[in-house]
Amino acid sequence: MLEDIPYIEFLDLAICFYYAYHGDALGDGTILIHNSHMELWDTCTAELFGVAKRNTQKLFPWVCSSLAEVLDEIGAEDGEQASAEDDIFLREMPLQVLSNEKRTHGAICMLYPDLLDGLAGKGQRNFYILPSSVHEVILLTDTGTESAGELKKMVTEVNRTQVAPEEVLSDSLYYYDSTDKRVKIIF
Repeated sequence: MLEDIPYIEFLDLAICFYYAYHGDALGDGTILIHNSHMELWDTCTAELFGVAKRNTQKLFPWVCSSLAEVLDEIGAEDGEQASAEDDIFLREMPLQVLSNEKRTHGAICMLYPDLLDGLAGKGQRNFYILPSSVHEVILLTDTGTESAGELKKMVTEVNRTQVAPEEVLSDSLYYYDSTDKRVKIIF
């Protein structure tokens, strides 16, 4: 796929570009930009990247929710509710789901300038970043009790069994270090 689209490399990921549209007949949507679009528009990857940096945060504001809140949203759409025990358990989990308000292609939010530093609380917390799908990432505060190997296994297993192949972001385990203020691959 990367042979036919413009992209920017970031760690082991590829930042791809989409055209966002809204229309009464079709609703909201996105179209993956191909090299042929760039030729029609007489533009280049660097220019697309500049436009994306200016517009993406405005058009797709970030949201960071607890796992319980996200599952509540999904349950409300499906007409289901979690049991009281499940609800208490999920609200106590140290997991946060980072996406955008539309919950589509929201994994890019982890690259919004200064966002992860703000979520880290002014350098007080580091966290693992589990690539849930192209639509979101899961942030897990590093308490020193987590096993990077087990987290990596979990990411890989979920990608193989729960995520559509075209929505898998990565099998890597990422880490945000609040001292370095950067994302890195740790496993």
